[in-house]
Amino acid sequence: MSRTAIIVHVFYPELWPELRACIRNVSEPHDVFITFSDAASVEAVRRDMPEAKFVPCENRGYDVGPFFKCISKNY
Repeated sequence: MSRTAIIVHVFYPELWPELRACIRNVSEPHDVFITFSDAASVEAVRRDMPEAKFVPCENRGYDVGPFFKCISKNY
């Protein structure tokens, strides 16, 4: 496990290309956690980053819950 975690909540799949570019700009070793509320909306993400850890998470509008869910679990 890396010391750096990148947590991305993919609620709007149309933003994935921009998010993917940002993640790929990180040069230090990192783990990627993708939180999502709809499995169908993350299929492109799974193809692009199969090594990411995928964490289902309800979207409640504030987007803080997915981050807490990732850091509170032992992935």
